[in-house]
Amino acid sequence: MKSWLIQRGKFNSKDTRTKGIEGIDSLIDFDYMGSSEFEWGALPKALNKVIENWNDFEIVGTGIRDNKKRELFIICNKNKKEETLNCVFEVTKNAHGYKEWCDMGWAIGTIESKLFGRGNHNEFWWDIENDWMACVSSDRIMQVKFAIDKVIEKRKSA
Repeated sequence: MKSWLIQRGKFNSKDTRTKGIEGIDSLIDFDYMGSSEFEWGALPKALNKVIENWNDFEIVGTGIRDNKKRELFIICNKNKKEETLNCVFEVTKNAHGYKEWCDMGWAIGTIESKLFGRGNHNEFWWDIENDWMACVSSDRIMQVKFAIDKVIEKRKSA
């Protein structure tokens, strides 16, 4: 498994509760990625792929901690957990080699950089081809899970 299309984003609230979350886009402000691969419905397609197999997905701690000692968590298909963890470990070590640059390593402190400060990085990463999502802290990953659950709930009631 190799990452290529990683969508970056930031949580749009400092609040880690679930009030007001109606879906993934009500929780995350996605970066403009600049490449056509991220446009034309790529995120909805990737979300549909995750939702189709949602019963096979789980939250997994990576053991990687940021400078504030918070753990990096992922949501991934439990049948691909080991290869997904290997993929995430690689992403935390390398900022380049993807369609668009990925600041995960800088944000969590696994890559040192004199060019980028530590305060304004993204907080959420979504490999839209390999179906994993990552963020720091158990509260935040639970919000992501809750957001996807809400989308599923809405679709069932429609």
